[in-house]
Amino acid sequence: MSLPRPPKQLSHTLPNGKTVCFDHHLRRCGVCLVDFSYESDEDEAGYYGSGGLNDLNDDESDFGVEGDDGDDDRVFVLWGGAARFTPQWDEQVLGPANTFQIQKDEKNPPKASSLSSLRTHYCSTCQLTWLVGENGEEAAKSHPSHHSYSHVYSGTRRSLFVFTDGACSGNGTPDARGGLGIFFGPGSKFNLAERLAVSGNPTNQKAELEAVALAMQTVHTKTLLDRREIILGSTGSHDPRAVSDVMHMRLIVVTDSSYIVEGMCKHIENWKKNTKGVLVKKDGKVVGNSEAFLRLQSEVEKLSMVGVQVAYYHVEREENMEADGLAKSSIARGLPVH
Repeated sequence: MSLPRPPKQLSHTLPNGKTVCFDHHLRRCGVCLVDFSYESDEDEAGYYGSGGLNDLNDDESDFGVEGDDGDDDRVFVLWGGAARFTPQWDEQVLGPANTFQIQKDEKNPPKASSLSSLRTHYCSTCQLTWLVGENGEEAAKSHPSHHSYSHVYSGTRRSLFVFTDGACSGNGTPDARGGLGIFFGPGSKFNLAERLAVSGNPTNQKAELEAVALAMQTVHTKTLLDRREIILGSTGSHDPRAVSDVMHMRLIVVTDSSYIVEGMCKHIENWKKNTKGVLVKKDGKVVGNSEAFLRLQSEVEKLSMVGVQVAYYHVEREENMEADGLAKSSIARGLPVH
């Protein structure tokens, strides 16, 4: 096992095609000494980040280098349409040169191609499932890197899959019981099957939302810690930038719930928090399961601070049977409530 050479991360291309400095998301940055404003006459020097529910306002000048906590592990949050994993558009799958030629309309994305159209690799050492991307199977199998492509300006060069599902017996009744299933791979020590505990009666939607949140939490509190130990125990350079690069990843949350994917990749762009901290739509109506969606965004932002971007992948139920089985088994076996 060996670590790759430290990467060069000077810039990043946003989903809208604009190039920004990697560290601060600025078109013109006096710290990184870059200026990409020549690409367009309409560019301003402000922050070109992804936005989010916790942005204070829409004034880009409020963001910048000042106040930066200096955390080199952070990556920017994938927001709205950029958080939707669409394999036939994906840079890690196809390579930057190929995706650059694709005309994308993130407001009207195509149906994501099936999981069977992708190649994945389950590493028995990591006990995690990785994407096989542009660099092929050998790169995906390379432990502990498991990279899918090697673009020089890439922020995250590998993708980890986690399959999630929620189940609810007696859905909509006072006797309803919910279960959560999280699947990282066959026999993975990170797999989970737990009962759902929520305020009010359990529902399928609540179980599905909680499963996604718990999957992110598991990656943050368990998977990343385990991965760091593996990386630091490997041979080769332990340059902080090399370690940081190998730790950086994209987490692809696989779910058969279009409710979650559309909520986090489409509708969230039109939601705002009101003065009570509740999500509301443009017409002022409260978003259903507002607290659960806010928790998902909170977990996404926590992961971004430790080098993990989150994307959502909608698949058919038949391609999510392992997570579905874990969720249902937690109810059938009467496991403890989460």
